[in-house]
Amino acid sequence: MPNHIHGIIGLLGNHAPSLGRVVNKFKGLISHKYGRTIWQRGYFEHVVRSERDFLKIWEYIENNPVNWQLRRQAVRERE
Repeated sequence: MPNHIHGIIGLLGNHAPSLGRVVNKFKGLISHKYGRTIWQRGYFEHVVRSERDFLKIWEYIENNPVNWQLRRQAVRERE
């Protein structure tokens, strides 16, 4: 998965910044470091509402690099 990232961001409390502000700041800092933007315009978000949901998302993120590699190999084998 060299073309995207996954993350879980916890925003707690009444004075927490919005997710949009956090993502915008993150993208801005990385773009500044590289001297150009490397990001697509939007992003996908999912609100975690339970521990079960959190664990499912965590497992997806943890397994994503291996699954990406397996899908890539499968595509090459079909070619």
